Amino acid sequence: MRRIKWHKKAIADWHKKALPDCTTDEQRYKCRLEAKEYYKAKDFDERMSELADCYIANAVLGERFHDC
Repeated sequence: MRRIKWHKKAIADWHKKALPDCTTDEQRYKCRLEAKEYYKAKDFDERMSELADCYIANAVLGERFHDC
């Protein structure tokens, strides 16, 4: 797996291009869903994957509310 350093702004910009019609409510739901998946994860690798998904979902919300 190739590792790339992403910062919140880059993630939010990527998300805008990939899912331009995603609403704030949909993104909030995605945050909650990813958090639930994180807590259900069975091992370290699965947890880290879910944690990355949580970070992506939150970065997008942060950009929408001018946190980036």
